Amino acid sequence: MRNRLLLAAVAAASLVVPTSALAGTRGMTIKLPKSITEGTRFSASYTGDTGPGDQALGGFIIYANLYSGGGSCPADPATGAGKGQSTTQIAGGNLFGAGAFSAGDQVTTYDHGKYRVCGYITQNANSHAYDLVYSKKITVKARKRFKVSKIAKIKDGVYSAATATTTGGNPDASVTFTVQGGHVISGSATGIPTVSCYAGFATQTPVAPAVTSASTLLPNGNPVYSTLHAAFNAPPNDQFYIDGGATSTKTILGTVSGTSSDSSCTGSFAFTATRQK
Repeated sequence: MRNRLLLAAVAAASLVVPTSALAGTRGMTIKLPKSITEGTRFSASYTGDTGPGDQALGGFIIYANLYSGGGSCPADPATGAGKGQSTTQIAGGNLFGAGAFSAGDQVTTYDHGKYRVCGYITQNANSHAYDLVYSKKITVKARKRFKVSKIAKIKDGVYSAATATTTGGNPDASVTFTVQGGHVISGSATGIPTVSCYAGFATQTPVAPAVTSASTLLPNGNPVYSTLHAAFNAPPNDQFYIDGGATSTKTILGTVSGTSSDSSCTGSFAFTATRQK
């Protein structure tokens, strides 16, 4: 795919995407419980929008971190907190399409005291520029004796999100995927909007709004515990991704994204999926 992007960059073309199809204002909201105690696992989640971007540069990187000490957010989240401070990450990672996103995780902090919650969005390019889009001070309560709880593994089953539990998609946005043996083995989605297109293509092909996974690009994949990533071949699009994280054993917050057949455009929407009984 990268070779095709580089070859296509030779052709001169203008970016022609309807305003309604562009990603919105860059931003993020991080949700945490009102009361957090050291050594006790809690559910954390975030939602937001990447703002417009160019998928040819590799998409975006999302960071949502808790830094002990409660001071200002570090300029570079990749380097972690300052000396003597700890960093707790909330399901951050790569995002392959521009637009709305969401994810969750089950998190534990091991020290009590003041913390700073920081959210970042950056273009995944050779030179990363980190945009700090969320900052909030919180307090983690002390606990004299504690036993760290285990991460609740996501249960096998079929997970789905209908239009009412999606953000940034077309009016019929929905996603369904199957977790089996600790892996995402299949998926389908409707209502994927074309959010951004690469100006280096002479012809820009919109993302097909409805896709069904044809074969898994990562056949073994990563075992599903509290976060997941799955990549599929999905004709008529080139690729189809499902990324997300769980806030419980049956609820997954995530993002659907896809690239068009010639990789000239991407589309995505965010979802909250639940396991079907």
